[in-house]
Amino acid sequence: MRKVAGKAIPQYFVMVGGGPEGDGVHFGRLAAKIPARRLTVALERLLDLYVNDRATGETATDFFRRVDVARVKSVLSDLEQMTPGTMAADDFVDLAETAEFKPEIQEGECSA
Repeated sequence: MRKVAGKAIPQYFVMVGGGPEGDGVHFGRLAAKIPARRLTVALERLLDLYVNDRATGETATDFFRRVDVARVKSVLSDLEQMTPGTMAADDFVDLAETAEFKPEIQEGECSA
């Protein structure tokens, strides 16, 4: 979550290039922090990037491991903008919800 003008916005970290390989894993690289309601646009852009820039026969996993994360960031950068002037009402609502996002504060090490 992130706060803009005192209001909470649910957001997700978009990571690329991660996944299993052989006996180990590759950790994803941070490409963007995007409000939840903008994720569908982000996914469409990532798919377009893959389709337009992949090598012949290259899988999406291999492509996103290879592509420069700065290139991915440039495709998503405008979706990260979270200022009172760039926010839409939907940005304050989490996916599958209809009411404005309200974080709950609880005790414990894993509470948010």
